[in-house]
Amino acid sequence: MLIAISEKIRAFLPRTNPWTSVYGLARTLLALSLAITLGFNDLSDLFMPRGNGGVISFECNLALSKAGLFCLAEEANAQLACGFAVLVLLVTASGWRPRITGPLHWYVAFSFQANANVVDGGDQLGALLALLLLPITLLDSRKSHWDLPVGAHDERRRLVGWWFFTLVRIQVAIVYFHAAVGKFEVAEWTDGTALYYWLLHPTFGLSDWLRPAILPVLLHGTLVALLTWSVLALEFMLAAGLIAAPRWRRPLLVGGFLLHVGIILVHGLISFSMVMFAALILFLHPVDVPIMRWLPRAATPGAGAVADVTTGRHAKRPGARTLLKEPAWRARSTRSSSSTTRLWRGCPRRLGAVRIGPEAPSATRSWAMRSAALGVDAGYRRDACQAGERGPHRL
Repeated sequence: MLIAISEKIRAFLPRTNPWTSVYGLARTLLALSLAITLGFNDLSDLFMPRGNGGVISFECNLALSKAGLFCLAEEANAQLACGFAVLVLLVTASGWRPRITGPLHWYVAFSFQANANVVDGGDQLGALLALLLLPITLLDSRKSHWDLPVGAHDERRRLVGWWFFTLVRIQVAIVYFHAAVGKFEVAEWTDGTALYYWLLHPTFGLSDWLRPAILPVLLHGTLVALLTWSVLALEFMLAAGLIAAPRWRRPLLVGGFLLHVGIILVHGLISFSMVMFAALILFLHPVDVPIMRWLPRAATPGAGAVADVTTGRHAKRPGARTLLKEPAWRARSTRSSSSTTRLWRGCPRRLGAVRIGPEAPSATRSWAMRSAALGVDAGYRRDACQAGERGPHRL
């Protein structure tokens, strides 16, 4: 029974390397968000309890909050603690040594969320995402989270990585689902007038430069109702991204980004929106597909280069041709004098049987090297190709 369960887990486990620049970009956004909050706000605004006369004081009432950085530093060393936190966050944002900066990032995010008096949902979600990403960072052996994925990790490490990435996706889906459902308890959201009141709010409403362009829309009852209900519909659709087909996730990602860009323009919540950008990237973008095409990629080392999947380096070979050119997606069979390798729609039956030597067909070498550079297991099955699962191979 245990063997059967193990085989099912292996069959379900993606055969690609999740340690790419995707989660690296999310970590950078999370760290920069909190660094902006700590660096551009006065400490008395973040840590001042009500009725305390402007004196800096931390929330250290709970046993867990007493372990926070700011409670340990005490009020006399508040500026020093804040400077240390900003330094840690900036180093984290640079991508240096995720295995080292991951625990430090989570500790700083937890400390601010536990010890500050003025926090929003973005700070709480940022601390939670830093916690869920902690096991992933501890298994990341790269010097920087912007580096190429190096080789294929063993199944246990990939299982832990994909499991926590799945938990992150579930958490973000819950956030958007709760945001949509919770609004139905407010009468202004159900009758379609919530945006009218929020956008004209004297504190949180429209900026003076944006008011002339938006005010005519807010004075039109039908338009303001449609805009209000569109927010609810978009949040429901974002929550449904957890079970949506991959082809729908890119439009949802764009829609989520536009929603939070609007929040920045209207409400000025920059740090909150940066956290949500990071959450959307982890939620809707494939974590095993590099997000920045201008960065070096393991699958496209260039003409005449051979990818060394164990070191991530590229070596030149005299007279070599590009090995990683993607073959045409059509049914075919390729033969060589020494072996026969059958390809279905450009995918090998089993990479373990593919020959990568110079005598092998070019299409075979292309897919073997491409899959190995991405960390695809040698047991990649033909039925995955038949199902059209091309995402991990198309950068």
